[in-house]
Amino acid sequence: MTRRTGQNPKVRVGKRADGTKYFFFQYWVDIPGKEERRRQTEVVGLVGQLTKSEANRKKLEFISKIAINSSEYRIPCSLTFADAVTYYRDVFGPTMHRSSTFDTWDGRIRNHLEVDWANVPIEHITIQAVNEWAWKNGRRVSLGY
Repeated sequence: MTRRTGQNPKVRVGKRADGTKYFFFQYWVDIPGKEERRRQTEVVGLVGQLTKSEANRKKLEFISKIAINSSEYRIPCSLTFADAVTYYRDVFGPTMHRSSTFDTWDGRIRNHLEVDWANVPIEHITIQAVNEWAWKNGRRVSLGY
């Protein structure tokens, strides 16, 4: 799933069946475990009780509170490291390596990485997690910047 740069939805006016008008906005939420998004609607308040600028301020407060635009926000993913290894073995490895090189890398993945990382979701594999794993296992490997 692609990373979005940020959400800044517009505050709009809706009308209920009884005729009352209200301010609302819609934003996208990632569905954990699936590669799709769901549209959420948030009602800010009634038109007679708020001005449009107050509704915009409430919208910004809400978006910042759920931290959907922050750099710490992680998009939920259903893929695991084992899925990435399967892709490597079936698609990437055979097309990008000679057979002898592929066998070497496949053995290294099988013996060193799959043992510890097979069931880890892709979203949890960060440079910090890999460095901690390498340090705990006595491998002085640094992938950090």
